[in-house]
Amino acid sequence: MKINMKKRAFTFLMILVMVIGLVACGSKTIAGNYKLTEIESYGEKMSVEDLASLLGMDIDMTLNLKSDKSFVWDTGFWGEDESIIGSWQIEGDSLILIVEGEELSGTFDGKSINMDFEGEIFIFEKQ
Repeated sequence: MKINMKKRAFTFLMILVMVIGLVACGSKTIAGNYKLTEIESYGEKMSVEDLASLLGMDIDMTLNLKSDKSFVWDTGFWGEDESIIGSWQIEGDSLILIVEGEELSGTFDGKSINMDFEGEIFIFEKQ
């Protein structure tokens, strides 16, 4: 009888470990829609709303990372809308967007993406 209880306890613990692992993995799913919320330059952060007000224009930039490893980056600067299409890959917290053979590097922390454009950091929050 003791062996049977030990097997049950062991089985329960294994199931618990697997469930916790699945929940932890699911919380860092990168696929989804992101909206540009801040831009950082020379260590100073500015919200998109403040930057738009300062420049006197609307800024609407979204990044849609699809589960098939493709992405659509919709930009909205200077009154012109443009869509950039490519693929993405992630290793740990490093995100790489690939557009026509060119790679753009960024990071992912579980809820936001920081893309680095020659020292200018674009911060996208998951929607």
